[in-house]
Amino acid sequence: MNKHRQEVLVKRQALSEQQREHFAQAVFQHWLNAYTNLPPQRHVGCYLAVKGEVETLAIIQQIIAHQHQCYLPRLAAPHTMTFARYTPGDSLIQNKYHILEPLPQAQTIGPHDLDMVLVPLVSFDKAGNRMGMGAGYYDSAFAFLQQKSQRSKPQLIGLAYSWQEIECIKANPWDIPLDAVITEIGIRCF
Repeated sequence: MNKHRQEVLVKRQALSEQQREHFAQAVFQHWLNAYTNLPPQRHVGCYLAVKGEVETLAIIQQIIAHQHQCYLPRLAAPHTMTFARYTPGDSLIQNKYHILEPLPQAQTIGPHDLDMVLVPLVSFDKAGNRMGMGAGYYDSAFAFLQQKSQRSKPQLIGLAYSWQEIECIKANPWDIPLDAVITEIGIRCF
């Protein structure tokens, strides 16, 4: 899978700015149509796009326009991740992966207190399995979902380009599947 991961990353970064904007706008519209029909989502986890990921700025602005709280991932103690409150314009710092995250003094929330989390990914399959960058932060943060007989919150929703879907991802016991994926062609629920 490392070869596949590298191929997808190269293809994703090769997209032109115009293609990224076009795809991001389509993903935003599908997300917005679903988001406005969902029960109120007071605490929404999101991410700031890097390396050609689906852009999320319009989604973040809409979350805040609906007067909900937006949170970004922040790396914490060895190999853990929390979520810190974010409003566009807040100061950010780079973590060890050169990803922008809120400052240490930003208000945090535990992953189990989020209602919805928009998740970046490298690939996904028809069963909702997700391939990330390989560090396991999201799987670790949401491992508690494996203990529940019926998943309730947070909803884990991947944002991707439709061509990132592959036939099958061999899931490990610690991998946490997605509830849905939104691409430029629509929403797929699992």
